[in-house]
Amino acid sequence: MVTGALAIDAIYYGQDRGNFYLRFDPHLPFDSQHNQDLELSLRFLNPAGYSVTVPLDSTGPKSYTVYRKKGEEKKEPSGSFSLCHLGEIGEMAIPLDILQARIGETLRFIIQIRRGSALLETYPFQGVFSLLLQPENERIWWGV
Repeated sequence: MVTGALAIDAIYYGQDRGNFYLRFDPHLPFDSQHNQDLELSLRFLNPAGYSVTVPLDSTGPKSYTVYRKKGEEKKEPSGSFSLCHLGEIGEMAIPLDILQARIGETLRFIIQIRRGSALLETYPFQGVFSLLLQPENERIWWGV
């Protein structure tokens, strides 16, 4: 579901040999009242079961944990990182090894904005984002 008061104006993503990168530009500054209690959830459909959630209501470096779904209800941590920063824009890096993703595979993912248990927005509106992991000679590869 996408509401009229979008939290994110633009989303960019890419990769190099070691990391998946995500940049998200906020509609309003992260520390504004509008973003209070908002969370960004990045859910991978391929590789299946991986997810990351980051609070959007303040600026500065953030730590995050990558989780992998095990069974119907259980999630287990795959790794914790401090590769996220919220300032004028939001940026994060996720090591491809944590996702068990290899060059030549395609990452498929969606982004959801939540306030508590309420789903407010989903990006893209329909379908999924996808990124074919490129080899070294094409390592700078961005999707907009």
